[in-house]
Formats: sequence, structure tokens, C-alpha cells
Amino acid sequence: GADKESRLCNERFDPCRKALLRLYAWQFAKDRVELDTPGDTPAFGFSYSFPLPTDFVRVIIVNEGEEKWSVEGGSILTDSDVLRLQYVRDFNEDDFPDPLFCEALSCYLAWDIAYSLTQSSETQDRMWALFNKVLPNARFVSSTENSSSVVEAEDFLTARMSRGRFVRDPGT
Repeated sequence: GADKESRLCNERFDPCRKALLRLYAWQFAKDRVELDTPGDTPAFGFSYSFPLPTDFVRVIIVNEGEEKWSVEGGSILTDSDVLRLQYVRDFNEDDFPDPLFCEALSCYLAWDIAYSLTQSSETQDRMWALFNKVLPNARFVSSTENSSSVVEAEDFLTARMSRGRFVRDPGT
């Protein structure tokens, strides 16, 4: 009955939300932090260890990509004494997640609980297909919400004129 549906939705919502957040660097969930107080020194391999932010879900970039790093045991290990971290953060009901992300999350949750509710692989497969239909649109819109995603007409024409070969400057 309704109790089973509610219980499953409540049990699976957080794991599904976090899984979907880890799948892609959603623009609405990006955050940045600069840390200059390292924690315990790693036993070997790295010079510094920084605790992960409490709302951390996934790394996007560490120190602008200039060095090696590793996420281990709730920390980011690096050789830099300052950590500049861009990451995907978790969100709560006070935040405003992207409506297309919410639609994708609804489909992912429906797939996740479909078999438990219906004992039908066919229904679960239909929910997976629906999720895979919704997800690309959500990802595309998220990917266009920053200046680096703008494709200039000149870039398009250069690529078109080079017939698929990468050419920095067609005049050279």
C-alpha cells in the first residue's frame, strides 16, 4: 500500500540524490573553498592532508589542476600547504536545485524502487529508459550555465572548415 511506497521513497531518496550528484558536476551544486589549515600529515606520498567539507560529494578540481592529489579517508591529500577546491556539494531542502536535476532525480528514484514495488523487471527497465531520456537534457542545460560553454560562431566555422581536424588558426 501507500506505506510501502512512502517508506521506500524515504529510505532511497538520500542515496539516490547523492549518487546522481556524483555522476556529474551539476552547475547548481558547485562550490569553492580555500583551506590553509592542514590536518594530520600523511604517512607517505603527500605532504599535507585537508579534511573534506561536510557537504562534499565529488571533486571537480584541486588547486586549479596544477598538482597531484588524492581523496582518502575523508581528506584530500596534496603537496600544497593551501587547498583550493572546487567541488560538488550536497544540498538540502533550503537550497534551490535545478528543476531538470529534480526531474532526473525523480526518474532515478523511480528506477531504484520500481522492482521493490512492482516485482517487474519490465517496469524497472521502463524507468531506466525514462531516466536515460531525461538525464542528457538536464546535463546539457547545466553545462551551458557558465561562460566557458559558449561556442563562438568563429570557432564553429573554423572547425567546420577544417573538416573535423583541429586547426588553431586557419591562416597559419
